[in-house]
Amino acid sequence: MSDKALILSYDRPAPRYTSYPPATQFHERIAPNAREKMLASIADDARISLYLHIPFCHQLCYYCGCFTNVTRKQERITRYLNALTREIQMTAQRLGDGVQLGHLHFGGGSPTMLSADDFRDLMHRIRACFTIADDAEIAIEVDPRQLNEAKVAAYAQCGVNRMSFGVQDLNQQVLKAVNRVQSVSTICKGVQLCRDYGISHINFDLMYGLPHQTVESITQTIALASTFAPTRMAFFGYAYVPWMKKHMQALDMNALPDASLRYDLFKAGCESLQQQGYHPVGIDHFVRKQDPMFLAHQQRTLHRNFQGYTTDAHPTLIGLGASAISHSEWGYVQNKAEIAAYENALEQGDYPPLRGWVQREQDATFASVIEEIMCYFEVDLARFA
Repeated sequence: MSDKALILSYDRPAPRYTSYPPATQFHERIAPNAREKMLASIADDARISLYLHIPFCHQLCYYCGCFTNVTRKQERITRYLNALTREIQMTAQRLGDGVQLGHLHFGGGSPTMLSADDFRDLMHRIRACFTIADDAEIAIEVDPRQLNEAKVAAYAQCGVNRMSFGVQDLNQQVLKAVNRVQSVSTICKGVQLCRDYGISHINFDLMYGLPHQTVESITQTIALASTFAPTRMAFFGYAYVPWMKKHMQALDMNALPDASLRYDLFKAGCESLQQQGYHPVGIDHFVRKQDPMFLAHQQRTLHRNFQGYTTDAHPTLIGLGASAISHSEWGYVQNKAEIAAYENALEQGDYPPLRGWVQREQDATFASVIEEIMCYFEVDLARFA
């Protein structure tokens, strides 16, 4: 049996292990004060990570599996930011004065929906409530179609030092099919603006499994993407789940690659990335030698969390915003995804509704074993037995 035939014989749905238990196992039976218990369990001098979710986009991409809303109304964004500010303040009040942020990540949706002034104001509020370590990584996910010089200047001024571009593909037929038309020149201008303002850590997110992709087109996309010299490239497999995300029904099913072609796309993409000087990390990341993730992989200090592979070694991640997930040794807490419920609760001075999981002793062991496999494809069970 060939490698391809063997691998395809195991082609079936499986959990997306960015946590254990996976988020699909979180439940609403968790105690209403679970969030307070989690925050109380954090040491007063801990170094933690903070994630902020901005659930808005200006246009819906048909492949999107994220929690986001399409809007162009500033008042909707303003109301959400007011609620997010209250959650920031309420959370900081429950943490010790010695807590430091070692990692700060803005995700979405697209944080680039925020104006330059909105982003500056949000960062000002975060700094007023938290101490950000001098060596902290501050990262933001970017829709290159929304970048302009004012925004990039604001990011640089606020300490952003890593930007992750949502490229997905560079073939115009593919982009048109998924309702995300963006020119190569748009990405070029965005990358150049980042470098002009001193933001040198640049990631590209690419996808395989999209409509009309071919081995030739994916190879061309990776060759072109490499000319921008990002230090990291993620190469994600597209998950077609129209029963969960109704808008995916807008995709032409006949143009989607079957399992055999998906394998060929993945193999061709991986080979192309390595030929361009990127080293494989985990199941879907490729990095240059000068990127910190390369060293983390070499030293076996790589981790995997809700943003994917990361050099972030902090055991506590606090997620703020609708649908955001928090994790500590205590367990997992996730804000529910409904924006209106999130905003209404915080306007009343309450935390938003939640779901989650209280971690059992064996969960930590299972999580560590799974993370080892996801990062290195092997595990020494004697360490955990």
